[in-house]
Amino acid sequence: MQSVGLEFETFKDRLTSTLSGGERRRAALAGVFALRPQVLAADEPTAGLDPRARAEVLQIFRRLHDEGATLVVTSHRMDDIAALCHRITALDAGRVVASGTLREIFSRSDLLQAHGLAVPPVAQLAQTLREQGWQIPPGILFADELVAALGGGGDGRF
Repeated sequence: MQSVGLEFETFKDRLTSTLSGGERRRAALAGVFALRPQVLAADEPTAGLDPRARAEVLQIFRRLHDEGATLVVTSHRMDDIAALCHRITALDAGRVVASGTLREIFSRSDLLQAHGLAVPPVAQLAQTLREQGWQIPPGILFADELVAALGGGGDGRF
């Protein structure tokens, strides 16, 4: 429970029905993590979570990966995929439509859109800025990359 941010003494006697969506998700993950899986498959792990709970769950998954577990994640949220994955296989109606590294797949926004998927919001913003004449290199996926490309000094000003 500690590994997923749930203090044992606070949560040990609480009924599941009294937990928030994020707490329920973390409690379920605690049960899975107790088994010390080498491979974990997660279907839409952040579905229905508020932004804070979503960020917490993503952090938990990153920590599990850092500890050596292999994660297989299915999601329609491409920003979750960008935050968690190194390789992507995109499916449509059970068929593989693309497979490759994060940057390889997200550089093909036309292909993703044709199959009902979109690149992460930061990548979309970078593309829009490029279309407006900004000198933004292709392949931007994360906020820190976009800030650096815009010449931001990390102080919140451009």
